[in-house]
Amino acid sequence: MRRDVSYANELVRVVRESRDLKLKQMALVTGYSTSAINRYELDQAPVPVDYVARLFRHTGDLRLVQLVWPGLTVTTQAQAQAQTRSVPPTRTPPAGDPRDLIPRELEALESAASAARYVERVVRDGKVNDNDDHSLTSLLRLHNQMRAIIEQVDRALAAWRQASQQPGPSSMR
Repeated sequence: MRRDVSYANELVRVVRESRDLKLKQMALVTGYSTSAINRYELDQAPVPVDYVARLFRHTGDLRLVQLVWPGLTVTTQAQAQAQTRSVPPTRTPPAGDPRDLIPRELEALESAASAARYVERVVRDGKVNDNDDHSLTSLLRLHNQMRAIIEQVDRALAAWRQASQQPGPSSMR
């Protein structure tokens, strides 16, 4: 999970300066001493995850999230809209049977809920070790799987609903 220390040190300085915050202000907001913050920014000490979390809470700068989740891609809303416009439409696969898909959805929800509870404890703790990093990656993967399953279930339920509302041969006279 270790990233280039120089990158982290530089980033916390850039984020602070981009918000026109002085070292004293950051010390008050984060609870870290000005000398500690100065050491982090001058690459004389590694930046603690707790400091990154406090800096993020104060600034909301999404670049800081990438220090904790290196594989996470941060996209602005404008970038997401531009990407959506440039992606050609794809064929929607057939819906499937809701009786098969709903149990898969429930199982995935339970797995994601369990992983999210663990990640919540990690985030509160503010310290990420290798096992925690693996759990964070797993949760992100589960989120992607959940999106796919939910889309399948939505299509299956819409198709099932439409089929159940159409008059069948027995209702014809």
